[in-house]
Amino acid sequence: MLKPSLSPTNPQLSPGFERARRISRIISILLAIAFWSMLLVLAFLCGVALWPHEAAIGAMSPGVHLGLPFAYFLSIGPVVVALHYGQRVFIHFAHGEVFSTATVAHIRLSALLISRG
Repeated sequence: MLKPSLSPTNPQLSPGFERARRISRIISILLAIAFWSMLLVLAFLCGVALWPHEAAIGAMSPGVHLGLPFAYFLSIGPVVVALHYGQRVFIHFAHGEVFSTATVAHIRLSALLISRG
């Protein structure tokens, strides 16, 4: 009878999973950076649209002036939320939770948001 090789951190996972765990951590960090960058871009665009100066806004009506941040949020908001859920998926992968219910729920929700975004 052959003994399966086991990981020292989790007895149910193979030693090759450590590389996947490290890659999952790196991807999680990259997605976190992208999430915060997109959130800052969204805040900046909304701030510029609401800033009361005539040079950049021109002769826009108040409805258009207030609707512009809403349009920015509708276009960038789903991407920001999908980045957040994608990061959560890779955090679960890094912890060894490959097919847990939370991971599957994050995958389904991020796929739904990406497909609608």
